[in-house]
Amino acid sequence: MSARIGVLNDFIQFRSNWSRYGLAVLLVAVAAAIRYALTPVVGTITPFLFFTLAQVAVALFAGRGPGLLAVMLGTAVGYYLFLQPAGRLSGAEEAYFIILNVLVAIGLIWMADAMHRSRNEARRSEAEARAAHQRLSDLLDRIGDAFFSFDREWKCLHANRRAASMTGKEPETMVGETFRSLMPGVFTASRATLLQRVLENQEFLALDGLAEPEGLWFELSAYPGPQSASVFIRDVTDKKRVAIAIARSEEQFRRIFDESPVGMMIVGMDARILRVNNAFCRMLEYSEEELLGLTITEITPQEDLLTSGFYSPIQQKLITGRTEHLQMEKRYLTKSGQVLWTNLNASILREGGDRRYFLGIVENITERKQAEEQLRESQKLESLGVLAGGIAHDFNNLLTGILGNASLSLDLAPSNSPVRPLLQRLVQSSERAADLTRQLLAYAGKGRVVLTAISLSTQVQEISSLVRASFPRHVRLDLELAPEMPAIEADPAQIQQIIMNVLLNAAESIPGDRLGLVTVRTFALAATEGDLRGTLPSSRAQPGRYVALEVVDNGAGMDKATLARIFEPFFTTKFT
Repeated sequence: MSARIGVLNDFIQFRSNWSRYGLAVLLVAVAAAIRYALTPVVGTITPFLFFTLAQVAVALFAGRGPGLLAVMLGTAVGYYLFLQPAGRLSGAEEAYFIILNVLVAIGLIWMADAMHRSRNEARRSEAEARAAHQRLSDLLDRIGDAFFSFDREWKCLHANRRAASMTGKEPETMVGETFRSLMPGVFTASRATLLQRVLENQEFLALDGLAEPEGLWFELSAYPGPQSASVFIRDVTDKKRVAIAIARSEEQFRRIFDESPVGMMIVGMDARILRVNNAFCRMLEYSEEELLGLTITEITPQEDLLTSGFYSPIQQKLITGRTEHLQMEKRYLTKSGQVLWTNLNASILREGGDRRYFLGIVENITERKQAEEQLRESQKLESLGVLAGGIAHDFNNLLTGILGNASLSLDLAPSNSPVRPLLQRLVQSSERAADLTRQLLAYAGKGRVVLTAISLSTQVQEISSLVRASFPRHVRLDLELAPEMPAIEADPAQIQQIIMNVLLNAAESIPGDRLGLVTVRTFALAATEGDLRGTLPSSRAQPGRYVALEVVDNGAGMDKATLARIFEPFFTTKFT
């Protein structure tokens, strides 16, 4: 293909050169014909005048080469046709005349050729300028921004097609119009001062805003020139609407996140807390700044890390993408060390590329779990009560016959009878068994409980002598009783039984190889909800004024498993 184009160009160049030299021959022939036709009028005067004119014309229109050819042809034709036949000049004069004619012709040709080259150069420069202007115009039409060129009075010199679509006018009709008339929403009074600095101070300007009333969001860039300014205006309305929609969505998410009544958190893939809402902070008793410095592992009970921690198998299913949603019950540690039961709903948020976050919605279900625990305790106690009531009822029927017959036998036995002491011990044992039966019936809700106003300090004082008598020799009992205690309504027998059992358990927990001390304190206090939290596993104590009994010993103490079961009926650690 390139070879064919080269041959075609050579052929065109060949034809162009022959046409130029042919023009030289043609004009010389025309000059000869005109001179020959005018011979009767001019005679032998100026034999080379018409040839000189032809030579200048050839040089002017065809260039220097064809002009020199015209000089040679014109000199030869003029000499043989018009100078020599006249025979008026000698040989030296003819030579001088011919040389002078040739020099004059060559000089004229050189001048004409210079004019020819200058004209061609001007045409070429003009063509190149038009081509460059067209290329620039095409380039400006292809860009996506509106382009304007303004003079120092902000009158339009040029505008591209995008500017035409933005203003609704053709580029040709915008020439001469002012920036304000073309885009009044952009060239406002407040922006006019900024735009004027572009030309006055030769400063680059970049600004954005909203064109009113067109509703056009734009970005403007103005580049200064010596006598003009180039202004690019980009329509960013769609981009701005998307940004506004995203901002509104983010604001809605922020409000939902921050004002949600349930706890919400965003966690990185390294288990570090990145964002929390107010509800979650209140739930865990931390400030937002404190939580943002922690990891999920640090607010999870140690014993739960393998089952419900961030790196547990169930949560790793969500983090690794094997499931899209996670719902589970999970425990958290509050700042005060309390364990909080929650219902966790979690999913993965993706933010461009591979950036992922853990979104958790946390609902506090501690009260529900306590209610469930209370219900289970109530059901268990109810079952035990039914069992205890049945046993106590049957046992009481048996005791009635045993105690009645033992009492009658004791009354009938002589005072010196050897069986009398045995019958007395039988009656005493039957009465203690009857007391136990009454306690079982009271637990089952079938007994009769006598509620009276009593002082807790008085009850401890009354039973202290019996307790001291029951203590091992190496254990001492100290009493620190408040003298004036608010009265409470309770069954004195049951309160004393509770005190007796607690004190005996405390004494029995102290090893026999060291001196033991059991201290009993009574006092009144105004308890808050925080003070009472966790004191009763199966119920929620109400804040208020309470009386308290505190027993302190230097024994081995209880582990957590034992402590969790101290309120269970019939639970004991003694198996003797």
